[in-house]
Amino acid sequence: MGAGHCDKAQIRMMIGVLLPRAEPETEDAADALAVAVTHAHHRGAALLRARHEPGPKGKQAKSGESGRIAVKPESLP
Repeated sequence: MGAGHCDKAQIRMMIGVLLPRAEPETEDAADALAVAVTHAHHRGAALLRARHEPGPKGKQAKSGESGRIAVKPESLP
């Protein structure tokens, strides 16, 4: 699915796998959930990168120091 070229049925199937309690009533609702899941995944990956990327002079960046992340990891649910 990674390139955005899949059938609506595939999107619904993956939403069912990832969010078993979700029951989207329309294809648009399933698409919206897929976008939300993708956003959450990318945001989490960006937070992990920010924690582990080198800061000034080779020092490891502290939480919230990366210019790419505006939210501190502690504020995530």
